Amino acid sequence: VLPAVGDEMFRLIGLGGASKLKNIGRNKLMMILQIMNLTSLDVVFSDADNVFRSDPFAAGVSLGDLIRAGAYDFIYQPELNDRPEDGYISPGTNGNLGFFYAAGSRKGASMQHLLRTIMY
Repeated sequence: VLPAVGDEMFRLIGLGGASKLKNIGRNKLMMILQIMNLTSLDVVFSDADNVFRSDPFAAGVSLGDLIRAGAYDFIYQPELNDRPEDGYISPGTNGNLGFFYAAGSRKGASMQHLLRTIMY
C-alpha cells in the first residue's frame, strides 16, 4: 500500500489558475517518485480520462516500440495545439503530465533526480 503524498486539492472545477495545475503535476510526480524509489520499476502514468482505442504497448505501436527499444528514459506528450509535422523534435518544454513513461529500472537514481528537478 502506498500512502497518498502531495497537496490535497479541492474544488478543481475551473482549476482556479495555474497554481492548482502545478500542484496537481507535482502530486503526480511525487507518486511516481515514490513508486520508483520503492520498486525500481518503470512507470507509465495515465490520467483517468485518457481513452485508448487499442493497446498502446503493442508491437508496432509507437509508445510500445519506444519503451521496448530501451533507448529512452522519459517519454512524454508535448503540449501542442495541433498534430506536429513528421520529424518534429520537442524542445523539452511544456510537457503534458497526463500521460508519460519514466524508466525506473535502468537509471533509477538519475530518473528520480530528473523528476525532482521538474517538480521544483
